[in-house]
Amino acid sequence: MIQYIADEKIDEYIKKLGMASVNEIRSAFEISESTVRRTLARLERTGHIRRYKGGAIALNHKPTEFEQRLHCCATEKDAIARKATECIKDDSSIILLGGTTISAMCPYLCNKNLTVITNSLAVVDALKNASGVKLVMLGGIYHQEEYELVGDVTAMGLQVIYADILFTGCTGFSPEIGFMTNEINSISFYNLCMKNADKTYVLADSSKAQKSSMAIFAPSDRVDSIITDSGLSKETRAAFVDLGIDVIIAE
Repeated sequence: MIQYIADEKIDEYIKKLGMASVNEIRSAFEISESTVRRTLARLERTGHIRRYKGGAIALNHKPTEFEQRLHCCATEKDAIARKATECIKDDSSIILLGGTTISAMCPYLCNKNLTVITNSLAVVDALKNASGVKLVMLGGIYHQEEYELVGDVTAMGLQVIYADILFTGCTGFSPEIGFMTNEINSISFYNLCMKNADKTYVLADSSKAQKSSMAIFAPSDRVDSIITDSGLSKETRAAFVDLGIDVIIAE
């Protein structure tokens, strides 16, 4: 592809989405990460986009709260997401809840044969053209800040569904308290998801360790595995292991 055409197409892609990660662009255009980064550098120099760590944003786009969180710990989230996909076998059924770390898994799922159950519009957007992925979308009320569907209707759709693995994020976690969220109205939904999955994996970067949030959606012993980054302290890791939780470190 002639280079200026490639730059133009990637610029249009970013403007259409408002913002895009390096991995999203790499997957959409089937090009290398280094090619994406060089293209973004050229587009930034020519005043088309503004780069952030792990992606780029259109200059005229005002990011939502969800999009702003994509910038935070982007490298760690990508490593965690990549490690999480290694735990998934082909032909599995998985539940992907909302959150920026969960949505970061999507570029690594496009070439798998899976059933993906989700309430996240970010997940649907990323996987809607993946030929091997069967998408099951849970209905509900649109939560603009979280870019997902929530409420009683969402829970009703899950009552007749069972999955091999649940992948969820959290806003804070500790061995003593468990896993926390700021969405207090979603606690019963979290519990239903855990009940209707063989295993529960929590994906959380180490900045959330020992961080308190509004509500506990799961005590530590309800979770099978935590996937986090190497910033997690040895003491916290050991405390979770003592509770029988598998702690997977994404380097």
